[in-house]
Amino acid sequence: MFKKLILISLPILSLAFLLNLIWELSQMPLYAGGSYLADHLAQSLYATFWDAAMTLGIYFIVAIVKRNIFWLEKINASEIFFAAGLGLALAIFIEVRALQEGRWGYSALMPIIRFLKVGLSPILQMVILPSASFILAAKFLRKYRLIY
Repeated sequence: MFKKLILISLPILSLAFLLNLIWELSQMPLYAGGSYLADHLAQSLYATFWDAAMTLGIYFIVAIVKRNIFWLEKINASEIFFAAGLGLALAIFIEVRALQEGRWGYSALMPIIRFLKVGLSPILQMVILPSASFILAAKFLRKYRLIY
């Protein structure tokens, strides 16, 4: 069981890291002081690490709710929508808190969700990328017959 759990977790983490790194780097100009300079790369890598960890956390929350740690084997739309909802809630919480604490701010380029007063890009990131990571990981695992 432990081996199978690692087998499922590694593609999720790898894909989540890659997808989130691309997103983090592309959205840099949407943040105050953000640029593509090398000094911001470390900040993006740090954020990407946590994005990937949150994606794995979302996977395990879905597993707890579904009472099936291996739900990725038979992934379906309800799990994807639930994961997206978890990502939405998590992203709103993180953005509101970070803005209140002054951990980051937005540039004039960031589209703002008015009633929440948070940026659209980080919200979409946590709604789209965890689900995309799960779908792609399931396809990868099926392609190489690691799950059925």
